[in-house]
Amino acid sequence: MRHGSKRLSSVVCYSNSMIEIFPFIGAFLISYIGVSIVGFGLYLIISKVRGTSPWDEVEVRHNVSYQITSRFLPLINLIFWVVSAWFYFSFSEATLGNALLVGTTWLVVAAALDYIAFILIKHPLSVDHKGFYIDQIPWIYLTYVAVFISPIVFVALFG
Repeated sequence: MRHGSKRLSSVVCYSNSMIEIFPFIGAFLISYIGVSIVGFGLYLIISKVRGTSPWDEVEVRHNVSYQITSRFLPLINLIFWVVSAWFYFSFSEATLGNALLVGTTWLVVAAALDYIAFILIKHPLSVDHKGFYIDQIPWIYLTYVAVFISPIVFVALFG
């Protein structure tokens, strides 16, 4: 579906902006899964270089390898999410209104998935609320800013 299409089955409208559902989901998955793989891979590499096991200190506040990795996550996220914006806007009109809507929606969905995946579901890498929202300051919030601004950056540079 390209600009001006009237098919509503795969479109969510908000004001004068709209989200193309299937490209939106594809773009979201490219970044969310890609960032997770690259971020985890970087964490494993940093752990190896430091000569530690990635499982030695799972608590974020005590895990030096993760603290080093987290400094790279905002940039990794910005790169992935701008690429996803390129993918998404190849199916939708690249306007500031659409960029704001897509960025806001990506941010809300990513934050909700992070909450489920890293706080609610218990596994070796899960953390509590403090470990996620306090111990990762400022990096977690810079990462969320990167998710939000990526479509805006794309539109400003290429739209």
